[in-house]
Amino acid sequence: MKEIIETLTASDMAMAPTRVWSTAMATLHRKYGKSASLRVMAKPSAVSFVKNVRRELTGGDVFRAIELEPTSLVSADDARPFLQFSYLYAQAGKHKRMVGFAHPDLLRLLKYPKNPLFVDCTFKACPKPFSQVAIIMGFDPAFDLYLPIFYVLLQGKEQQTYWHMLDMVIMQCDMQVDPRTVTCDFELGLINAEREQFPGVPLVGCLFHWKQALRRKMLDLRIPVDTVANVMSSGVIDVLTIITVDEIISKGIPYVRSRIDESGHRVKWSTFWRYFAKTWMRTYGPSTWNVNTIAEAVDIVNRTNNALERFNRTLNESFTTSYPSLLTFVDVIKTKSQNYVDLIEDIRHQRQQPPDHANLARVEVPDDYLRFEPEPTQE
Repeated sequence: MKEIIETLTASDMAMAPTRVWSTAMATLHRKYGKSASLRVMAKPSAVSFVKNVRRELTGGDVFRAIELEPTSLVSADDARPFLQFSYLYAQAGKHKRMVGFAHPDLLRLLKYPKNPLFVDCTFKACPKPFSQVAIIMGFDPAFDLYLPIFYVLLQGKEQQTYWHMLDMVIMQCDMQVDPRTVTCDFELGLINAEREQFPGVPLVGCLFHWKQALRRKMLDLRIPVDTVANVMSSGVIDVLTIITVDEIISKGIPYVRSRIDESGHRVKWSTFWRYFAKTWMRTYGPSTWNVNTIAEAVDIVNRTNNALERFNRTLNESFTTSYPSLLTFVDVIKTKSQNYVDLIEDIRHQRQQPPDHANLARVEVPDDYLRFEPEPTQE
């Protein structure tokens, strides 16, 4: 039994020790039957043995474990790399590491010219010693599919960290990443890194998260919930994201205020608009959330990261613990990546229809905005 356990342990580093033991038991029973004379290893002893074998194979280095075959490969039957990079770099006097995974059949999508990219990070289901998982998603118009392509484990969220991440992804794509747009949340470090790595590529701040941030601020100021709901409805404050930038202050904000009953809450609304000017006009700048100029030049596939957020939730639900082991994490994302590869093949051969996804977020300029004339004395 010890030989069977040792073989299983070395062949699949991601297999849980208890599963190694149960698989070894099943192998023995198939071969010899459930004979009472079989000498088997008790589960606690087997678990300790598995850990010792892996420690000897890797020297106790978990990063070495993911670099060993077949863990680093797509599968035992597919010798192409799933581990795309394991990168150690110095930042602020300390060493940090990032590790990137991608299925080669999905990686090709990043090389398609003018393919929109979506970038998001999740802190849940992140194996230690990493602090977050960055996921890069693409859209395949041929199959109407949003596809999570790259999973990158990060030990920080500074601009330099994101810069290195995107640099490594671009290199793994043979320097052929030329996206139409890049959609992300409002994290300045990530935004600045994307601008440096993709100069001239339109950056689309997620509309959902923009409105969510505004809503949160209104509620923090104790503005009535029904008033907040009215402001958040389509065609009110989101109009600011599609009008020309030079109209935002002079006409856009006065228009939004004309749609709001500020009576009894003028101080709160004045505070809100000061926040808006400081945060969204100066700190982030309209170029991160206003798409008027972008929409005139390119076709925006989606203004939100909702498809990626939805995938993040399903990814988090795939783990039984908040912080899975690195090997367990690799096993799960490898399975998910293969499932997407299989889905593409099923759609290509008409064995399955593309799954439904949410309607695209669209905002249109209301007719009354076009007719609106701001009062010269309005704040």
